[in-house]
Amino acid sequence: MPVILNAVTVATVSVNNNLVSGSAFEFARVQSIYSIGIFASNSGAFCTIQGGSDIIAEEFPVPVSGIAANNPSGAAMTTTSQFPVIPDE
Repeated sequence: MPVILNAVTVATVSVNNNLVSGSAFEFARVQSIYSIGIFASNSGAFCTIQGGSDIIAEEFPVPVSGIAANNPSGAAMTTTSQFPVIPDE
């Protein structure tokens, strides 16, 4: 199973149109099922997922890495960057 692990920096009020650009797996060779995990290090990030001209997910707020869902204060629980844990997050 091919895996792409990608960490990018996107400046405030900017857009990154293709996070998998240049990857060997950028274009599927056969019909495939994809699993995508998305995290941001700061709140306020939004994401839209498209496959060609099809919109897979309309713009939605990206979950912030290191903030526990049961933590009402929203204080960061960890200061390390991490990739999403699938299927948990």
